[in-house]
Order: sequence, then structure tokens, then C-alpha cells
Amino acid sequence: MTTVKKVSAGQINIASSIPIDAGCRIQIVFPPDMPLTSDLTLVSSNGIINTGQVPPTAIDLPSSSFYLDGCTQYYSQVQNSLQMYKMMNKANVRQTQTFQVWLWALDADG
Repeated sequence: MTTVKKVSAGQINIASSIPIDAGCRIQIVFPPDMPLTSDLTLVSSNGIINTGQVPPTAIDLPSSSFYLDGCTQYYSQVQNSLQMYKMMNKANVRQTQTFQVWLWALDADG
């Protein structure tokens, strides 16, 4: 159980039947009614994204998003669960707007 305007954990499930090459970056964009705060410090994953601390340089507060690199290998399809810790809950209890998940390949230079 969580309380409004308190930090808690949240989960995003990612599924794709499109193959993903090694070397990728994921961007999670928070909805306007639940903006990203600098409280987010840890992300865990059971798949394509590296688990660990979210470096402050990966958090973009003006765009309410964060970026993580991953895809250490080729994936023919993806079933991934991304757990985010210390997300700020909304100020009221109601359905939230949509999170956006962007995934793209990195070239050799990043």
C-alpha cells in the first residue's frame, strides 16, 4: 500500500515481437500528471536493460524522462519487466495518464 505524494515503486512491462540488436537505449517518459522527480535512483530489470543505480546524468527533469543503456545481446523478441524505485506518487488517487517507452539502437559511438 502506498500513500499519495510519497515515493514508492512502480513497474512497466515491455513486450515486443520485433528483434532488437545488441546495443540499445531506453527512454521512459513520465506522464504530465505524474512527473519524474530526482527521487528516482534505482531501476531493476529482468531483461534487456542493465539493472542498477540511475545516474543523475540519465535523468532529464525538464522532459520528465530518464535514459538507460542496455541490450548486451541480440533479442529475437522481448518480454521485460522494469521496476523503478523511489517514484513519486501522484497527489490524488485516480487513473494516471500514459507512460511512454522509447527504445532505439545505439551506434558504435553511443
